[in-house]
Amino acid sequence: MGAIVHAIKARYLWNAVLIVIISVSVTVPASVLYCHRAYADSARSAIQISARVLSHFHITMIHQVSQIEITRTDIKRGYKDIANALHFEVASNNPHGYTLVFGQQCPAFKGIHARTGGTDIYIDGCQGMIKRPCARGPEVVTFSYRLILSDHVEPGTYASPVYVRPTDVVPDS
Repeated sequence: MGAIVHAIKARYLWNAVLIVIISVSVTVPASVLYCHRAYADSARSAIQISARVLSHFHITMIHQVSQIEITRTDIKRGYKDIANALHFEVASNNPHGYTLVFGQQCPAFKGIHARTGGTDIYIDGCQGMIKRPCARGPEVVTFSYRLILSDHVEPGTYASPVYVRPTDVVPDS
């Protein structure tokens, strides 16, 4: 009977050894049990990047008439022409261009025609706007004025009746 007890104990011992081996192989990573070489791998991934470019607008005034001399001849004619009254350089990255707001600030004049290239604007006591297209790189712009004289204007020297306020905001048409 001693041999049977010994065989049962040996069987339990082998079962215990097998349980330990199975437990270790499940819980221990394979890299610890086996010495394998690690090789670099490549992978590809797609990412999407977007950027928002802020609008940039810069104007440099080159020349602007500050005073206007009105003569009796101008008064008889009813207007005064001023060639190259406003000359500036503008740079903008806004694809919609920019806007120039013109205003009148002297009661000696009924109205003002401002002209550049093929663009004209008439200001009659208030203000008016000209939309300019976007230009690649800096753009030099020159305006000439025709000042429509009021009925009570006298000969003399007057301050420039026109103010110009540039903006990169383009109003909807």
